[in-house]
Amino acid sequence: MNTRHNNRYMRGVLLLALLSILCMTGRASAQTYDLAKDFSIAGNPNGAWQYGQTPTRGGVFSPFTLGAFDAFYGVAYWSEGGLPQVTLNTTGFDVTLSTLKIPAYKLYQHPGPGGDNSVIRWVAPQTGIYSIDSSFTGIDFAYPTTTDVAVLRNSSEQLFAGDISSYNIPLPYFQIIYVTQGDTIDFSVGFGTNANYFGDSTMTDAVITKRNNFKSKLDVSSIALYYGQTGNLTARLRKATSLESVQNAPITFKVDGVIVGTGTTDSTGLAAYPYTADESLAVGVQRLPRSSQEPG
Repeated sequence: MNTRHNNRYMRGVLLLALLSILCMTGRASAQTYDLAKDFSIAGNPNGAWQYGQTPTRGGVFSPFTLGAFDAFYGVAYWSEGGLPQVTLNTTGFDVTLSTLKIPAYKLYQHPGPGGDNSVIRWVAPQTGIYSIDSSFTGIDFAYPTTTDVAVLRNSSEQLFAGDISSYNIPLPYFQIIYVTQGDTIDFSVGFGTNANYFGDSTMTDAVITKRNNFKSKLDVSSIALYYGQTGNLTARLRKATSLESVQNAPITFKVDGVIVGTGTTDSTGLAAYPYTADESLAVGVQRLPRSSQEPG
């Protein structure tokens, strides 16, 4: 008896992933936000920067209201009259306060006695791709410093976290990230696992730069699906020159010229969207062969 077998399938689907800022080639000079250089006690907020505290990591942010200058030591600070605090050494030489040494023109944070976090917040003035180049360093040479530190996006998304239990050993964090206007990046310092705020002065370095001349590399993958089968459309976004991953960038996936969904890149630059193949796909973008065989 002869039987006829039909096998309809989709093979090697080409996925087009589009990013609205895929290639940034503007000629304007890069916008740089330097935490220490931009520091001021004239007002809070201060441009894109804000200085304040949260009762816990990622808690409600309260801006400091007291900005002051200590002429004897040459330090400027924001606080509520005690700790937590954000302090800048405005002099051109190292300043020693009790058991902590503040390098010239550097800024440090100190948490509060009840676990309150000292928080420096940056608010994105424009949508785009930015690099965050930062580090946290214990600067108490006697205790030494024992703090828990973190970089948070919009209070809830942890970009980086670590513990410090040392003197003068930087804990670095670098990331290229996509942000939308109004997004917040918090540099947060708590009193650490020992629940003790003594000796917890932590120097924070941070430079955030808008990548106006950013050139990206977007790698997309092809997949094979049967009709009705679901598979992940994937794309990876990286810096073209160094291949560093770009995090939090929106990726729009198109199949046959039609938008089917969006994804957001993770810390490795990878975005994914679950897609189910259907029979409405146009021939030419996907291969839709029909095969038949007549077994004897």
